Amino acid sequence: MRFVLRENLKAGMRLARPIYNREGILLFNIGSRLTEQGIVSVNNFEIIGLYILDDAEPAPPISDEDKELERFQIVSTAKLYSDWSKIREGRRPLYLPSLTAEIMSKFGNLDHKINFNQTIRSHGDKYYKHSLNSAILSAMICSKLSNKTSEMKDCVTAALLHDMGMLDIPPELRDKTEEEMSESEKKQIFVSRYKGTNFLENKVNDMPGVRTIMSQHIRMRRMESLGKLENEARWYPDTVKILTVACAFDRLTSMNLGKHPMSELTAIRILRHNPDFFDTSVVTALMYSINVMIPGCSVILTNNESGCVLKENMFNISKPCVILYSNNDMLDLSDTKTYGTLAVKDTMKTLDNRWVVDREFLEKYQATLKAAK
Repeated sequence: MRFVLRENLKAGMRLARPIYNREGILLFNIGSRLTEQGIVSVNNFEIIGLYILDDAEPAPPISDEDKELERFQIVSTAKLYSDWSKIREGRRPLYLPSLTAEIMSKFGNLDHKINFNQTIRSHGDKYYKHSLNSAILSAMICSKLSNKTSEMKDCVTAALLHDMGMLDIPPELRDKTEEEMSESEKKQIFVSRYKGTNFLENKVNDMPGVRTIMSQHIRMRRMESLGKLENEARWYPDTVKILTVACAFDRLTSMNLGKHPMSELTAIRILRHNPDFFDTSVVTALMYSINVMIPGCSVILTNNESGCVLKENMFNISKPCVILYSNNDMLDLSDTKTYGTLAVKDTMKTLDNRWVVDREFLEKYQATLKAAK
């Protein structure tokens, strides 16, 4: 699988991801071949490129739930684009109330973990996609922490709007990571983000609770960039802590041109190692909301051997039960008496950040192992 920029697309190429229009209508399914009309559609929709399969490469598995998440992300990004424009102009948003309610309905009451697959981002949509994904993650975390419906609503709404101020930063700063920015540039980003909260300070869009969450979250991000937690932040409400964790996780695992996505496992480790800025209970709730390392996931161990996860470990995600590719040995890494500190170093993904082992095939393989015992 490879990512091909739209100017290099050719008719006949096989698609590794489905393509939807802004209304959520499926235009091309996974594995289908790109047509000349399809290339025109890609240009019309300003899609920067597509994931393409090599001729003999099988299409990666994708569940109906994964497809629906991707469709929902496409449709909702277009709605958010429209509403940000209205709010910034002092007008009432058209979709925000229903979008917030839909996110809470779809993701704020789940009884299972989901695959949180990312979509590719461009300079034109990355702030909208980041805000949308942060809202989805916030809803799931709020649910796991049993937050009140009113708190979840404010948290999800704040997530959808928290990056509006980023539209005002200079174009030359949009491509830089925080590591590449000077202190004056970081301050400029902070000021732009904070000014974005002012759009909610009028009679049409008066949302004081949402504005407070946004303001405190932005201050928390500024503290994180400076590496110093101020005393007032210790008393921030759960909604701010949830939004901060959701935003950080999405940033770390997001897919941008020129930036390889970080694995969910590595992102979780980073959050857990910084409890001052990322509340431990919130990070744990995130882990119980999304699939980080489930059966079918290919991994690299700390001894550099590779294998496939057969059974996850909810108590220590770094120590699941795995089968080695080299000799088919099964290792239960939770047995520290036998395997000591041996653990998973990281997961192995395809270019689009999705696992490649078919879950149905894995279940059949596990059943065969049990029958052979």
